[in-house]
Amino acid sequence: MDEWKWTQAARKALLNKKIIEVRWMTDKEAKANCWDMRPLMLILDDGNWIAPMMDDEGNNGGALAATG
Repeated sequence: MDEWKWTQAARKALLNKKIIEVRWMTDKEAKANCWDMRPLMLILDDGNWIAPMMDDEGNNGGALAATG
């Protein structure tokens, strides 16, 4: 794993972005990803979204952990 490379990619994708919507993935979106589970989605102000996955291969939706 190239930690530096992926850290830079994550910074570019996430820094200074704003979460404008929080919702569950729709059935249609889950089906398009070949997932049985519908995770929580964070929709960003640039149109991109973040959703937890079961694993780094994208095999299914997953759980999100948070503090607070």
